[in-house]
This record gives sequence, structure tokens and C-alpha cells, in this order.
Amino acid sequence: MRNNGGKTSTHALLTGSPAINGVTSSNFVTIDQRGIQRPQGSAADIGAFELEVTMLNQTIAFAGIADQVATATVTLSATASSGLPVSFAVTGPAVLEGSILRFTGAGQVSVTATQAGDATWTAAPAVTRTFNVTRANASVTLSGLQRSFDGTAQPVSAVTNPAGLNVVITYDGSTTVPSAVGNYSVVATIDEPLYQGSATATLVIEVQVSAEPTIEIEFDPTLDIQSGLFQSLVVVKNPSERPITGIALRIRGLPDDVQVYNASIEDGIPTIYWSFTIPPGENVQLTVYYFRPNRNPDFNPIYELESITPPPPASVSDEGNTDYIDLTVRVWNGSVVLDWFATPGQSYAMEYSNDGRNWTRIQTTFKAVGNQLRWIDSGPPQTSARPLDSESRFYRVYRINP
Repeated sequence: MRNNGGKTSTHALLTGSPAINGVTSSNFVTIDQRGIQRPQGSAADIGAFELEVTMLNQTIAFAGIADQVATATVTLSATASSGLPVSFAVTGPAVLEGSILRFTGAGQVSVTATQAGDATWTAAPAVTRTFNVTRANASVTLSGLQRSFDGTAQPVSAVTNPAGLNVVITYDGSTTVPSAVGNYSVVATIDEPLYQGSATATLVIEVQVSAEPTIEIEFDPTLDIQSGLFQSLVVVKNPSERPITGIALRIRGLPDDVQVYNASIEDGIPTIYWSFTIPPGENVQLTVYYFRPNRNPDFNPIYELESITPPPPASVSDEGNTDYIDLTVRVWNGSVVLDWFATPGQSYAMEYSNDGRNWTRIQTTFKAVGNQLRWIDSGPPQTSARPLDSESRFYRVYRINP
């Protein structure tokens, strides 16, 4: 016992004494014999003497964080001089997953490192690091800027890199997609929390002037000795950007004794119809057959071409198309030659099929001037393909109303 301060002598506790922090009850005197506040540690000491504890100060080492882009991640690391673990708290557009900091958008982010201390160490002063986060750059590519007017809305297309980002597109400042003819200022802006980027262009909506089909003559009428017919190959091209749904090839300048064998007579002019679509940039080859009794090759056809909507088939003389004519059929030079007995002045129509069930009406009609008619199927323009290019081909002829 000795004078350790206070009014009475006390027994001072030594470091390591089992009396230190030995009080297990919550009912104890909060001031010892000397007037020292109790407890100094995690619990009160046993006896009249409370051992004064000197707390140690600690600091946190937490390096600054540079400005970031929103698609990046940051691994947080800080140490306390006490060796105790450091905790982090985040404010701003970011989330903390363990020690990994991820961003949810652009803005200012603050990370605060703390260490609360323990029985030996006082709480460390908090350290805060603040930095800016900007959205990552992305690119936008616009297409479909030249459009043809058709009365409907004409939106442009936008592709982003990285792919799949949301894009807001305005036309002269409005998100409404235009349909009228004109020029429109287009602005495409990426609408994403982690990315930024934009592109500008001009949308042009104009009335498309469709180019007319063009003609190339592969060879002038040439006599085929076996059939007794002159043949001429005409190539029709579609130079426009739109499909041509059908054409009419009119043939003028013929002597009176020259007959176009595979043409209909429209207003006194031999006319061949092609009733199938010619895609943009494509062409079709039409074979024209001429008959001249004296086989004199001295004639020069003049071809006139027009893109049309194919005319409807002529009416049939009896419902059901059952009055079919007997045909004589033979194959000649890759083509099919059909002959039948005819009534002078009567008109006839031809149908063909590749399966015997689905029939297609050819546009040309035939009007007999004698008691026999002949028709040759060599593919376009009368049928969609050459006969030998099909596994099978069927034909039927019937009378039609004049």
C-alpha cells in the first residue's frame, strides 16, 4: 500500500495483473479511490485502484484516386498504422463490391477510409478521396440517309460501337420520324449512363424518278431453217433502284407479210408482254419469233419498250376452261413447238404448268387467220423459264372471247 494519489493509500496494479478488467458485473463504482474514471479498459479493474490506460494514436494511408471513365473499376486499398482493418464508404454514382469500386454513371465520387480503433488505439482520422467520373466514349454510325418518298415514315438506322447501345435520334430537333419530301438535320445521341457519343448527318427524302427499262439487241432476225421462223434476241435491262413489275415490247416497222409469231396484236401493233418482276440491276432475255412466207430476211423491226402493270387475262369462252384443244407437241432446239387445228377468226389462250396442277396464263393471245396455229415455248417472254430447265411442263389451249 502506498500513496498513489487520493485521500487514502492504495495498492497499484501492475501491467498483466488479473485484476485488470476483472469486474464482470455491471454494478460497480464509476470512480476509484483516487478519483480516476472507471473503467479505463474494456471493464472495471478489481479493487480501489483503476489502472490508467494510455491510448495510442493511429493514421490511415490511403492514396489519391485519379479521375475515371465510367466503364472502369478501381480496387481500393488503404492501411492503418495500427494494422487494424480499414473500412470504406462511398458517395456519388458508384457502388462498392468488396474492395472493388464500380461506377453507375458520371459525376463526382467520394471514398472515405475509416478505422474505429480498439482498446489500445484511438479512432484514426478519416481520409476522403474525391475524383470525377466521365462517361466512356462510344461511336455512332448512321445509314439510310437517302430515301425515296412513298408517303410513309423514313427513319434512319444507327449502329453503335460498342454494339447495342440506346440511341435517341432527332430530325430537325424532333423525335418524330419525317415522311415528307425534304432535307432533315439528323442528330443521333447515345443515351446510356456509362457511355457518351453522337453523330450528325442529313436525311434526304426525295421523289424517286424511276428509270425506264432499256433494250439491247443481241442479234437481228435470223432465219432458222428447221422451223422456218426468224428469231431475234432482245435483252431488257432494269437500271433503276426499284423492281419493274412488267413490260410491254411493241414491234413496229414490219412489212405487211411479216408476222410476229409470239405476240398479241394491240391496236394493230404486235406486242409481247413480260408479266414477271425484273429486280433492280437485273435483265431478262426475250426471244421474238417472226414468220415470213417468202423467208426474205430484209426487214428491220423497231422496238418500243414500256414498263407496265401486266394486263389481266382475257375472259374465257366457257366457265371452268374445259374446252381444251388437242395439241401436237414436239421438242425442237431446246424449245417446245405446239401445233393445233384452229378456226379462222377465233382467238386462243395458252396456259402452262410445271406440275399439272398449278397453271399460269401467258399474256399473248392468238387469233387464227387459217386453220392451223403454232406456238413455240422457248422461255421468256412467254414463260418464266426455258422448258428444259423444268423437270416437266404441261400445256393446254382454249378458245377465248374475241
